Amino acid sequence: MKTAYVPIVVVNGTVSDKQGFPTGVATINVIGARIIVGDMQESTFYCVYRSIPSRQLLIFADDSQPRFLTCVANVDYETVVCGDKFGNIFINRLDSDVSEKVDEDPTGAGILHERSFLMGAAHKTDLLAHYNVGSVVTS
Repeated sequence: MKTAYVPIVVVNGTVSDKQGFPTGVATINVIGARIIVGDMQESTFYCVYRSIPSRQLLIFADDSQPRFLTCVANVDYETVVCGDKFGNIFINRLDSDVSEKVDEDPTGAGILHERSFLMGAAHKTDLLAHYNVGSVVTS
């Protein structure tokens, strides 16, 4: 198995090589070849690392609502459960067609040239469930 170096450094919640993340990174989860980044103010970003032709961390999907995340956990390959500082727990899922399309693209050329939507990534996640706990969710 080949190990790839991902050029991302988090120092005091701030990414040194921003790669398109608007504010500080709160969480980084990896499942398979997928990297799920939880941003402090803009919710989750689905990313994939492509070393060919140039080493890049490509954002291919994000949440349509900005949220102040405190924690993110993977449910499965396409689904995450998140908590924010206002006491909300929510579940977001990426469309399976988008997931397959990204996994089948070895160079990331399709991701690079897709048109962005709503001032963000080309694809958006779907909100499956939402519940207000009433206090800050930490883990």
